[in-house]
Amino acid sequence: QNTQNRDAAAMHAKMDELIYAVKKADSRFIGIEHLTDKELALILQEVELRARDIHAGRPARAIKGKPGVRLEETITTISEKIER
Repeated sequence: QNTQNRDAAAMHAKMDELIYAVKKADSRFIGIEHLTDKELALILQEVELRARDIHAGRPARAIKGKPGVRLEETITTISEKIER
């Protein structure tokens, strides 16, 4: 269990660094492993919507929000969009 936890933590750190290093990546994904299940589900739904657009031949939509926006604001924005 300790080895698995350490490996998972190392993987999260590596992924966070990659997200940080890639300019087009959405930096709000850094640290999402600390979100609640509900918050993760909302983000996953938005990512899946973008993926459907890509596979339907439409340009992908950007997730609403700006770098540095508070996570709570982002979750609220995504929640409102999904509820529509």
